[in-house]
Amino acid sequence: MLKLLKWELRQAGRSLLPLAGAYLAIACVTAGMIALNRRWFVLEQDTAAASMSLSLRTAASPVLGAASVVLFAALVLGAMALTAATVIVNVQRFYRMLGQEGYLAFSLPVTAAAHIGAKLLCAVLCTVLAVAAALAGVWIILLGAGAAFSLPGVPADMAAWLAAGGLASIASGYLTAYLACAIGMGRGRNRLAASLLAFTALVVLGQLALLGLGLALARTGFFRITLLPWMVHAANGGAGLPGWIMALTCCVPLAAGTVCFVLTRWLLARRLNLP
Repeated sequence: MLKLLKWELRQAGRSLLPLAGAYLAIACVTAGMIALNRRWFVLEQDTAAASMSLSLRTAASPVLGAASVVLFAALVLGAMALTAATVIVNVQRFYRMLGQEGYLAFSLPVTAAAHIGAKLLCAVLCTVLAVAAALAGVWIILLGAGAAFSLPGVPADMAAWLAAGGLASIASGYLTAYLACAIGMGRGRNRLAASLLAFTALVVLGQLALLGLGLALARTGFFRITLLPWMVHAANGGAGLPGWIMALTCCVPLAAGTVCFVLTRWLLARRLNLP
């Protein structure tokens, strides 16, 4: 398992590290230009709305200002491209394992669960690092603009639940894509179309299942019993969310991911005759 994970990280790094490096380099250059000529930029902060905006101001250096604006736009696009590329690369690696790379991958003395687990851990880690790199680029820009940036205060228990829920959601999304690839496996030339159709169907089914769960809980009066005390608490100036809401942010994607993992493992073991 560890050897598989090291191999996956090495292969993913070859594709993603240059992109992340280019993104951070653009952020540093843009921040340097802003720092050299801050007259071009005004950082407007609305403390009441807790929002920031970066606006252009007229100055005497149009070349530097125009270059900074172009680089800032490229930085925004680069952040989205970096995150999207991370997802695409990791899903593509699982998709290719079921195709042209399958003979080599499945000749190794490891189980189907080990293959899925190694690729999932690599995908989640790469996604977290990509998001961290995107946020680092924003922080570099704010640093170059001379802005003081601080994260809003969040209770420790809520931050822990949100972090766990975010990781569970990322893993669940990848496992859904893996299951779609496994469903489309063996369709020949139509494998990509079958995988995309299966992914769409799985997402729709997941949303319908979540809607059905919400309606079932509503009919039992669960929301009325649990939400009313919290609404009264919030109206009186209380902070935080009910514990069951924070637990659902983690448990629901975790349950969905577990189902996708089991089904994907079963499909691989059944069609490829793996242990």
